[in-house]
Amino acid sequence: MDEVIELAIELKDGVADCRIEPASDEEGDYFTVTILYPELVNGYSRSEIFCHDLFYDPETNTWFLDNGETGIHPKIRQLERQISDEINRNLEQG
Repeated sequence: MDEVIELAIELKDGVADCRIEPASDEEGDYFTVTILYPELVNGYSRSEIFCHDLFYDPETNTWFLDNGETGIHPKIRQLERQISDEINRNLEQG
């Protein structure tokens, strides 16, 4: 899959916009996700930016966020399943 996936996830605080891009290296294929998470600062709507890699788990047929050096914020961890499902849906469609 070489296409970028755009995903909007409805939250109680607003909409989280996700851009999921395919990537690969010597260890294999994976996806990078950039998430613009809604946040209100001094009455103004701002977005927090989160960037993570997703790797495939063949046992569960899901994509999981790599903890990396900084870990995963719990509010981003809650989006993991929806992002994984969207990747799988796009892979099935071709």
